[in-house]
Amino acid sequence: MIVSIDGIFSSGYDSVNPHTQWDEEVHRFYLDLFTASGGVIFGRNLYEQYVGHWSRVARGEIPAATDFELRWTQRLTDMPKFVISSSAPTLIGHEDHVLSSEVERAVSKLQDQPGGDLLLMCGPALLAQLNRKGLIDEYMLYVCPNALGHGRHLFGEIDEPLYLTVEQTVPFASGMTFNRYARVR
Repeated sequence: MIVSIDGIFSSGYDSVNPHTQWDEEVHRFYLDLFTASGGVIFGRNLYEQYVGHWSRVARGEIPAATDFELRWTQRLTDMPKFVISSSAPTLIGHEDHVLSSEVERAVSKLQDQPGGDLLLMCGPALLAQLNRKGLIDEYMLYVCPNALGHGRHLFGEIDEPLYLTVEQTVPFASGMTFNRYARVR
């Protein structure tokens, strides 16, 4: 997930991840992360916004800003995507699937399948639900060097403290950092 230094991932009045911070170095790292993964689990809202936009870039309806962006959007289009939703969202790609019942069990089954690790891109409610059941092994955050003060806090709905250890930190010239944390069990 992409957050500001104060943990905000969505804001109605300012951008959490200003485009100017997404330089070639960050795009390359992001593409490598997606290339190594076995799929992505999305919450419905983020799926509709994120995949909806980037699939239009992959189809050429919206021009890609860079070659890396185009390659990444093609990877996103081709990789398995799982949407957690109690409603029936319109699926965008041929590799997209809905998980609507027994979410924790479905996610646990996905984790047991062969292939690369699964990425999770969701809002605070789904994050808290999966966290409560111990279904998140690592937290990978791209941290933008800005503080927004208001907005949706990624960890705003967890029930109890979450203890993590730093596994990796990658600073980028743009000021953004990638931080990978493991859950302390």
